[in-house]
Amino acid sequence: MISCWFGTRVLGEAIAVAQRQLAASGNAPQPHPGAIDWSDQALVRALFEQQGTTVAVTEHRHHFTDVSSEAYWDYLVARHPLAVPAKAALLRAGTYDDVRTEAIAVLESGNERSDGFQISSPYYVLRADLPSAAAADIL
Repeated sequence: MISCWFGTRVLGEAIAVAQRQLAASGNAPQPHPGAIDWSDQALVRALFEQQGTTVAVTEHRHHFTDVSSEAYWDYLVARHPLAVPAKAALLRAGTYDDVRTEAIAVLESGNERSDGFQISSPYYVLRADLPSAAAADIL
């Protein structure tokens, strides 16, 4: 089984604020050659189906909550393994405060609650039963 976020939603848009600034400063990580875009459901299905395996996909939603959009952003950048070094790079570039302000505005634009903070993010779970040799070819 594989689970993956898909589509552009509020959280992705907020993260994109930081990614754009990292790219502008020359600090954006480069994608791994041959990396698979696991959020591209058609591509993932095709990869598994090439191995003769039928896939089952179910869509779900996850709710991210906190007391405020500011608290959620601060929690994210303090603990997420990709956000911690990104924050450090933005601080070195002197752009972190602007990124934080813009990202929080994006998060707040999608806030689903008036008494705190909540955004919903869709993801899918893909289930395919493969022999281990076939799985190694895909992964």
